[in-house]
Amino acid sequence: MFNIYADFRDDIEQEQRLDKNYYGDSCELLKKLHEIEEEMESSDDRPSKEEILDFWRDESKTIVGSPLKKRRPRKTGNTPI
Repeated sequence: MFNIYADFRDDIEQEQRLDKNYYGDSCELLKKLHEIEEEMESSDDRPSKEEILDFWRDESKTIVGSPLKKRRPRKTGNTPI
């Protein structure tokens, strides 16, 4: 979710200028996920441009109906749950 939002942030904010409800639920979920990341002292909620590109590269290789590939955790010093 963080990768998608980071990549489309400008578009989402533009749509919300026209209608505050546009992507409202997604943005609320994102805010809650961000709070969780802060509690865990993680920076996974701020992907770099390279991480976003890696995300889309992986997504482009996904075949419908196949199990999803586990993404490697970012090196933040925290262990994933």
